[in-house]
Amino acid sequence: MSDAHVYSSYLSFTFVAYHEYIKKTLGHKSIHSYIILILAVGALILTGSKTGLLIISLYFIIICIRFIKNLSKKNLKIITTITFVITILLLINTPKDNDNDPFNYLYLYNRATTYNVKGDSINGRLQKGIRALNEISPNYLLIGNGPTGASMKWYDGGISILLAHGGVLGLLSLIIYIYMILTRSKRRSIIGKSYGLHKVFTLLIFIYLILSVITEHFLITRNLLPVATLLSVIFANIKQNYIESSMNANHLVPLK
Repeated sequence: MSDAHVYSSYLSFTFVAYHEYIKKTLGHKSIHSYIILILAVGALILTGSKTGLLIISLYFIIICIRFIKNLSKKNLKIITTITFVITILLLINTPKDNDNDPFNYLYLYNRATTYNVKGDSINGRLQKGIRALNEISPNYLLIGNGPTGASMKWYDGGISILLAHGGVLGLLSLIIYIYMILTRSKRRSIIGKSYGLHKVFTLLIFIYLILSVITEHFLITRNLLPVATLLSVIFANIKQNYIESSMNANHLVPLK
């Protein structure tokens, strides 16, 4: 069976990447953005997962913060459109359907837009996170038990599985590595005069980190591969601008 969270994660990440990078690269106009917005939100609801809707809501908050700083008629129009679409989707009068048929649209809508503390998967994730901590407690939480020593194959959480396999030291190593990548990207973007690309790169990494905290999407090839490819393209674009700016600077003849 397919994993609803994996598809919801991929759809939400790609939606953010489209509006931040792909749309500008392809030269799409506003009409394309509105169509993709409607289709993406509809597809996210049909996955039956709350993960993607959470990311879209977070991205909407980020957009609002941006637009408040530089509010214009165009930005106000975009905010109004997004708010209208989300409001219509949330206010649709759908009866509660207890049928768990994955092809039942009412069931998928209710599953994606309602929350049950006892029944939802987030409660299970918290319990598995606590279990991961208990497993590495004999190692003083510093070192994990590795993939072969862990009691479970999946912990339904990125942090949980990293702690179970690598401990706190493994988690800190990953955080430091990501920080080094972002630092290098920022430094090269400043020299290459492409700081906007760095902000997009940072935002997409931030979004994917949140998705990976929810569940272990980064360990699933069909989810990680397209994300890693897009992030690599953006980073390569930043590096290319950096190299071109450095070469141009080396060709400048200083005034005497």
